[in-house]
Amino acid sequence: MGRVQDRFDTKELEKAIKEIVFQQCGREGGSEDALLQDGDGRKVRCKVFVCATRKETADKMQFRSYRSARGSSELLEKTRIWEAARATSAAPSFFDSIKIGTFGEEFVDGGTGANNPVRTVWIEAKHTLLRPEESLERNLKCLVSIGTGVPSLKPFGDNMLEIGKTLMSMAVETEATAESFHREHSELDEGNQFFRFSVTEGLQGIGLQEAAQKGVIMAATRRYVESQTVKRQMSLCGKNVGENKPSSIRATSNHVFGLHLGDAPEIEEEHFFGRAKELGIMKDYLLSDHARSRQKIFILFGPGGMGKT
Repeated sequence: MGRVQDRFDTKELEKAIKEIVFQQCGREGGSEDALLQDGDGRKVRCKVFVCATRKETADKMQFRSYRSARGSSELLEKTRIWEAARATSAAPSFFDSIKIGTFGEEFVDGGTGANNPVRTVWIEAKHTLLRPEESLERNLKCLVSIGTGVPSLKPFGDNMLEIGKTLMSMAVETEATAESFHREHSELDEGNQFFRFSVTEGLQGIGLQEAAQKGVIMAATRRYVESQTVKRQMSLCGKNVGENKPSSIRATSNHVFGLHLGDAPEIEEEHFFGRAKELGIMKDYLLSDHARSRQKIFILFGPGGMGKT
């Protein structure tokens, strides 16, 4: 069997990516060769990574815009934005692979095995944003996963050609990963912390290479987002992202546990009654050595105006 021929012009893709990078970075004195990682050590305002696959070993890796103990610092410090974009776009049979870095390490896209990188995002967030003892579930505000359309169901097949197609589909699947992640983290539903959006009908027969079908893709997508169920989910998602509440508050459909001090009214000191007894009870319950080892909930209730806040 011969080498798989690429169907699209890699140079044109590279040119288009560089033009976009220049448009964005040129405003701040940058260039099309701007580095993915901030070289002067400034704090990264928005952490971004893309997935790719090492061609030599088939291992997955993340090209990050931020520094991480889990990455190859020598390679990532020299990777340009356009190179990372080319690597994650280099789908076999569509575009050429790309060589990056001093040693010419070769990469193709991360679609095989990580076409839906939701688990990669989860692990990356745990190791990058939190201390080891902290819980991502309790500190998560919102996780949004966007798919490219739900595929139609097909049998496994009996002959080698059919089986080969099935195995390829399994390698690049997205919806099964989304469903299994949803089941593993079902508690995120209770606080409206996880949302998955993927067009359910109309895109099943459209391949990755069929750019001429943009009209069909747009029509199916509009129909999907205008459905009542999806509009409600999008509204909840937007409300969650826009709410000014600390991420440590865990919400359910019926209760919110926690206190947002930003909503507390200002009380002049001479009008404040300390309630030392009640505060002492709360302190003993919440801050005892035994309580520190696990989550505690203290419910404070009473008539309006009695001083709960």
